[in-house]
Amino acid sequence: MDEIKIFKNSDDLSKKVGQVWSDLARGADAAGHGLSVALSGGNTAHVVNRYLAGSRFRDSIPWNSVQLFWGDERCVPPDHSESNYGMVKKALIDCVRIPAANIHRIRGEDPPGEEAHRYAKEIQGFLGTENNGIPEFDWILLGMGEDGHTASLFPGGGLVEEDLGICGVARHPGTGQDRVTLTLPVLMKARRVTFLVIGEAKAEIISKIHLSHGTDHLPAARVRNGTGLVEWYLDAPAASLLTR
Repeated sequence: MDEIKIFKNSDDLSKKVGQVWSDLARGADAAGHGLSVALSGGNTAHVVNRYLAGSRFRDSIPWNSVQLFWGDERCVPPDHSESNYGMVKKALIDCVRIPAANIHRIRGEDPPGEEAHRYAKEIQGFLGTENNGIPEFDWILLGMGEDGHTASLFPGGGLVEEDLGICGVARHPGTGQDRVTLTLPVLMKARRVTFLVIGEAKAEIISKIHLSHGTDHLPAARVRNGTGLVEWYLDAPAASLLTR
């Protein structure tokens, strides 16, 4: 079963994420190894990242022990307004003391197929391939769209049904924009996956995933079958149809 945590607002949700960051990073630091984290894009992630960059967590998290990766990236340059990396850089990376060598961005400006292959190799270089070739992240943070997509895995997309290794190239069904994304097997293999979902606009799809059957066509629902901890952090509006 998933773990569902409901928070009054986005600040309370962000505070919890910060506490988990701190606990996991401190534990990794004490054990003498890094903490591998794959970040998401989107508005919710931006809210959380800005909170992490505040005084409460900016200096308390041992950022030197954190290895930052991305779950997906739009195929745009890093200084583009739609770049997931660019958003994280402005909201978080520029505000904390994390070594440049610990930042592993997807190069959205490069040809998508080539970059998917290169990024898979970079991930393998840090995390290894002992688990049937699938790397095991310590923590993956995910958002979710109103259509049930997560990372850049869209309902009806080929990447949801096919095992295409570590990374693949997806196309947004509405805009046609290419994106490089981690695949479903990688998301499902992580030791810990945390969905961050805020806003009443997500309430209906949240209720479908958690209260209905027959939602396996939704990528976010498929991640629920992962081998590690899968948890959902929801603000009250996003959880409104679960709590009625």
